Amino acid sequence: MITIRIAREDDVIPLTAIGLSAWQTAVLGLVDPVKMRHTVEVAFLSFLRNNWERVLVGEIDGALAGWVASEQGDGTITDLWVAAEVQRQGLGSALLEQMESRIAAMDIESAELGTHARNNAAVDFFMKRGYSVSSLSTSYAAKLDQNVETIGLRKVLIERPELDAGSSLFSYS
Repeated sequence: MITIRIAREDDVIPLTAIGLSAWQTAVLGLVDPVKMRHTVEVAFLSFLRNNWERVLVGEIDGALAGWVASEQGDGTITDLWVAAEVQRQGLGSALLEQMESRIAAMDIESAELGTHARNNAAVDFFMKRGYSVSSLSTSYAAKLDQNVETIGLRKVLIERPELDAGSSLFSYS
């Protein structure tokens, strides 16, 4: 059974391990995960220590299995990581839906996120859940000593009907 809850401070270490493991799977063939492992682990640990209250945790049968975060508490989803051994069991979708609900509850019209442009599994996952491409960019990543292609994705969460040019907010009788 999948359960979603707000993270606790004592979740930081196991969530770091989940993030690192999922990251290693996601970057196969894109970067050298052995070379980057320590840097990424420190980044996950630092982020989670400082932002655990902005993280939603996913559990399967009571065991931590994934997490999602919005670092600034706005409409940008900065992280979505699911342990490799439980991917494709609905946890990623459940985490994403919960974060989208939180974003919509703040009256933010859309959710935005980004990923490596060649991370086909992630791009497909988000597009199947209603996201569309909002940007493509390439920038130099000093830590990787290479250019990195990024794809931005966006999903409208709150439809706001536009007024027609000839319509009015007022009715006259």
